[in-house]
Amino acid sequence: MKVILKTPTDKDIRFARYPFIIQVYEGWRQVRSAALHLNVTPASQAAAAGGIFLAHRRGKWSWGRPNDGWKHLGFLDATPIRGLLVELLPGKNMISRGDLRGTSMRSVVLALLVVVLGLMPSAQAATHGVDVTLKASEAPAASGASSAAPARVKTNKLKQQKQLADADPPKPPAPPPVKPAVKVFPKEVGEVFRDCFDCPRMVVIPAGGFRMGDLNDDAGKDAKPAHDVTIPRPFAVGRYEVTFSEWDACVSAGGCGHSPEDRGWGRDSRPVIYVSWNDAKEYVDWLSRKTGQEYRLLSESEWEYAARAGTDTKWNCGNKWDCLGDVAWYAGNGESMTHPVGEKGANGFGLYDMHGNVWEWVEDCKLKYSSAPADGSAATISEACYRVNRGGSWYSNPKILLMFFRNGNNPIVRDNGLGFRIARTL
Repeated sequence: MKVILKTPTDKDIRFARYPFIIQVYEGWRQVRSAALHLNVTPASQAAAAGGIFLAHRRGKWSWGRPNDGWKHLGFLDATPIRGLLVELLPGKNMISRGDLRGTSMRSVVLALLVVVLGLMPSAQAATHGVDVTLKASEAPAASGASSAAPARVKTNKLKQQKQLADADPPKPPAPPPVKPAVKVFPKEVGEVFRDCFDCPRMVVIPAGGFRMGDLNDDAGKDAKPAHDVTIPRPFAVGRYEVTFSEWDACVSAGGCGHSPEDRGWGRDSRPVIYVSWNDAKEYVDWLSRKTGQEYRLLSESEWEYAARAGTDTKWNCGNKWDCLGDVAWYAGNGESMTHPVGEKGANGFGLYDMHGNVWEWVEDCKLKYSSAPADGSAATISEACYRVNRGGSWYSNPKILLMFFRNGNNPIVRDNGLGFRIARTL
């Protein structure tokens, strides 16, 4: 069994996100995942809560308690993770505190177990086959750490080793009941999965290359010059556009603050509408916190790669617009409203409604193609830019549904034809 702690990156901190993600593996298979989030709270208030205090300075993490005199970012509540490991490792003595100051990196790992995970000391943990790994772009570092642990820590460790040497070898604990695990990478291309009951179903899309833009000289001035793009690794894409039922789950959980109307068309499996780019970002952030996985919006090149699904035609169904009736709800058949997702045919990657139903927000700023990245990443210049919409909607004509067609909107715009689809990094 291996326990991995992922700490927030500099990018997370710049955007005021502080996820501490715990992943538990048996071999390569993940059997548990949970996330703690740093509460940005004044130290005077946080002290009463008895949390775990952290400060981030010069790309490194410092851990301690309120009386250390640090300028604290906030504190962690370790209760959910402690409960997770009580379930995984029943019958073990859980402790809740530890101090990382003045310790070596090896002791930092031990103290992380004590403080964040609520496990017993490392010598005991080792007898039960538990391996703990720090995995982050910035490993936590103790402020003023020395190469040796305090004498008291050494003494306690020697006592524990002596007690273990004198004791009979422990009997292997009975395996705890394990709930069905959520599958994680490696996943097979084309596999359909979801990470939780309320999560959108995802499809694994292969790595590959394609030519992006107006390939058929259909007056796509905004989509020229056509250029080659390489998608370097597989990723997962929402099988359907995000639905009202999936959005309403986020609202009920307190992760999304906006509850959009449905114009009387119905909710449930219809694509959510009246959501801005900012709203969509709020949803993927909530989903990432809920699952411990990296959910996000697609880049514009990822969107076109997924929509084309290996084709180079005007629409993913062919070069004649009358094929759209098989794959899309649009002005020719939409009856002036959205329709439940998945009622039309899928494309070659098993994705539905890539043409029509609702426009889909992507990550990119609306820029010229000449500045578009060739590696599948998003083209952005600042937080204050118009964001791209792709795919057309129920009120769009066939020309607007062309594979390369691009639209852009202010990220605060909400419209009855605007929705989104999500991606997940594998």
